[in-house]
Amino acid sequence: MVHAGAGTGHCDRKPEGAHVTKSPGRKLKVLLVGSGAREHALAWKISQSPLLDQLFVYPGGDAWEAGFKRLEVPSGALWDRVAALSKDHDIDFLVVGPDNALSEGIVDEFKKVGIPAFGPTKAAARIESSKVFSKEVMKAAGVPTASYQAFSDSKAALRYLDSSDVQKWSGWVVKADGLALGKGVHVCRSLEDSRAAVETLMGISGRVLIEEFLEGEEVSWLAICDGLQASIFESARDYKRVGTGGRGGNTGGMGCYSPVQGHGVEWQDRLLKEVFEPVLAEMKKRGSPFTGVLYAGLMVNPKTGRYWVLEFNARFGDPEAQVLLPRMQDDVLEILWQASGGSGKSTKLSPKVRMKKEAAVYVVLAAHGYPEKPRKGDAIRVADSLSAPAYFLAGVTRQADGGLLTSGGRVLGALGMDSKLSKARAKAYQAAARVQFEGRHFREDIAGTAVVVFASGKGSNFEALMKATLDGRLSAQIVGLVTDQEDAKALEVAGRFGVDTKVIPAPKKDSGSQAERRSAHEKNILKAIAEWNPRFIALAGYMRILGPDLIRAFWDEKGYSRIVNIHPSLLPAFPGLEGYRQAYDHGCKVAGVTVHLVDETLDGGPICAQTGFSIEGFQSADQVRARGLEIEHGLYPETLNWIIQEKFEIKNRGARAYVANVHSN
Repeated sequence: MVHAGAGTGHCDRKPEGAHVTKSPGRKLKVLLVGSGAREHALAWKISQSPLLDQLFVYPGGDAWEAGFKRLEVPSGALWDRVAALSKDHDIDFLVVGPDNALSEGIVDEFKKVGIPAFGPTKAAARIESSKVFSKEVMKAAGVPTASYQAFSDSKAALRYLDSSDVQKWSGWVVKADGLALGKGVHVCRSLEDSRAAVETLMGISGRVLIEEFLEGEEVSWLAICDGLQASIFESARDYKRVGTGGRGGNTGGMGCYSPVQGHGVEWQDRLLKEVFEPVLAEMKKRGSPFTGVLYAGLMVNPKTGRYWVLEFNARFGDPEAQVLLPRMQDDVLEILWQASGGSGKSTKLSPKVRMKKEAAVYVVLAAHGYPEKPRKGDAIRVADSLSAPAYFLAGVTRQADGGLLTSGGRVLGALGMDSKLSKARAKAYQAAARVQFEGRHFREDIAGTAVVVFASGKGSNFEALMKATLDGRLSAQIVGLVTDQEDAKALEVAGRFGVDTKVIPAPKKDSGSQAERRSAHEKNILKAIAEWNPRFIALAGYMRILGPDLIRAFWDEKGYSRIVNIHPSLLPAFPGLEGYRQAYDHGCKVAGVTVHLVDETLDGGPICAQTGFSIEGFQSADQVRARGLEIEHGLYPETLNWIIQEKFEIKNRGARAYVANVHSN
């Protein structure tokens, strides 16, 4: 394996306009504490710094690259002993990865022996280790957050759940007050589950919070802080549930990507003023100035732009670090040293961390049984080496013969980077596919569920879907466009948005029967889109009836196809072509739009959403069509957004199946 800092091509020289700090006058011996993939990413990034003399890690990962020296610490040693050993090794600077070390006071112990540290003191780390303290800080700083109550008594908490106002909530979030390794939060959609969560989490921490469940999109914002100032990274989004579509139990994080569409510079400026600066001022006022990475997890309503801070963390997120650090242009060691006050002089932090234009996508490969009972000891087979930054390792053990075994729940993660988010996503999944071990599993929807759009004409619905992904209303990754028409206007739309395209004309009529031609065409389509690895197809004015080959390829074991269509009528009325004209010509009082899952019948399949509108007074079918398109462009992305989460049920009423959007968690 190569040294972590060698041959990556990511950081050869300091970029123009980067943070300017005074050099410590000599190179630094740095100790990095932690052993997960987050710490592997930090080790890789720190190793690139010209300020680094030597990087020590404790405990580190024994399958990490060979450039990091492991600090030998007696088993069971407390942080004061680690600090003393670091002093003996002439360590100049401490960087802390995991939350438990911070909450136990590692920074305080290093400061006692005169070693500067990047990370909050034990008192300041309470912003993560105590959910109640964090809420108190938010309230005092004027930071928007969910309604909540804290309880140390289970009976009082259960009485609160029985109160009429609380029972009106659409959902409930129950949190353990202390640290719980990413498993101290239960999102509940029933009061029965909420009551069970209270009993479970009270046993973990002795104190719980009950919060109102908030609907929206989650976005992670991290900032490097020096107690007064904050330097904010670009946005990221992580995925907590273990299964694709948000199914299954909560985890420490199954993947991440950055940046998040619709959360750019305006959000950075806003959150610096409305969240980070007020919180830093409040922490200083309380006598616990915050130095380190402050991580704000937000819930955002994409329609209104309103947001709430769900929680604060007091360190780099895992897996957020694995996408933010590779995108970071600046010298991370220089900035951490500056923020810690290691230079002994006050300096000004840049309000924003300089980031590369490339997008980054990170996919976690988990062990069999994770998160409940992860299995250890499975042999890991790789097509090439597991070196950073292509892979960041967590639960991996190296044997004496060089073989690798799983040794934790989140085994490792695969990183993809590219100027296009869709291509970064493809690279991440390609890298993940090169790693095999028994029981391996990962989510298929990191950076948004992969969707291919099929269109034959102007592509106005395709454009509406693209705009919705860019402003955050549609959590999908549109990875490509397929058309059967070489002159389709949809190709121009794809060009404007930088979406890859495939033109696959239908076979000529003299090349076999209709069924044979359709089958040949669809086999060509499946072969062409295989590189995109889509989970869903969205039909947007695709003027061909789909056959069994395509539908079966996207058939889900739960009994529906992952192919979605939008049709210009209130199905089952007016299937086929020109739905709006049919409604007008028939003298209908109402026309409408239907979004449905596709089956092998003409415009058949379970109905997902419908919107009708009055056409009384309309003077032409063109007027009906114009109004219908306006509705389509809103209804399609809104409906597709919840369809791709696959949290629905197929029900039957009479002769027609329909989709019940249950949004279960």
